[in-house]
Amino acid sequence: MLKRVAAVAAVAALATCAVPSCAFSPLPASSYRRCSSSPPVRQRAKPALRAATAEQAEVVAVATAAGRAASKLVSEKLGAEVTKTKASRGDLLTEVDVEVQKIIEAHVSEAFPSHAFLGEESVASGAKASTDALNAALAATESDWLWICDPIDGTTNFVQGMPMCGISIGIAKRHGGEWRLEC
Repeated sequence: MLKRVAAVAAVAALATCAVPSCAFSPLPASSYRRCSSSPPVRQRAKPALRAATAEQAEVVAVATAAGRAASKLVSEKLGAEVTKTKASRGDLLTEVDVEVQKIIEAHVSEAFPSHAFLGEESVASGAKASTDALNAALAATESDWLWICDPIDGTTNFVQGMPMCGISIGIAKRHGGEWRLEC
C-alpha cells in the first residue's frame, strides 16, 4: 500500500499538466483491471508526458524528480500528526507538508535559480490570502517561470493513513504579458 503512495505522488506531479504544448496522456484501457464487483482500478504505470520544447522537457524532468523525491517522505510518514488547523477544521497542516515543500523548492532552486516558487505552506490560510499571494508572486517576479506547489494535496486522507493523496506541482510561464500554465 505504501508503494502506491509513491506512484500516486509521482503521477500527481505530472498530472497537473493541462495545456496542449505539454500534454498528459492517459493510460490506455489495457492498463485498467477489473474485479468482479468493483469499478476500474488503474495499475501502476509511468505516464506518458510530451514536452514541446527542450526547455519544457527540462522543467518536466525537474518536476518529476522533485515529486518522486518528495513522495518517498510522504510514504514514510503516512499518518503523520496534525500540527495546525488553518482556515477551517478541514484545512490541516502537518510537519510533512512543510518538509515536502522544502524538498520540491530545493530541487527547483538548484535546477532553476531564477525561477519563482509559490508553495501553499508559505501562504496565509484562506481563499483571499491564496489569491493575493498568487497575484503578488506573478506581479513581483522578474522570472518568466513560476512554480506553484501543493505539497500534500489530500492532507485529510494523509493524516488518516489513507494513501489517497498527491503532490501537486504546476508550472506557469509568462508569454509576453500573459501567464499560462505550461505543465
